[in-house]
Amino acid sequence: RADGSTAVFAVDAVKRYDKERIPPDEVYGDFSRPNLRLITCGGRWVGGQTGYSDNVVVFATLVRST
Repeated sequence: RADGSTAVFAVDAVKRYDKERIPPDEVYGDFSRPNLRLITCGGRWVGGQTGYSDNVVVFATLVRST
């Protein structure tokens, strides 16, 4: 961070969603405190442009700055 501190986040949940059914408010919504969302591929390999059938989303919230 610009002030030299480090933001420490804790993982709250890991969820898997069908690529066509990611809940936008839960994953991309506007939050009252700092949050992180790590979105990656998961599930069954289907190939082509789709790749994997699902997305894995890791939800984390800020616990402190050091």
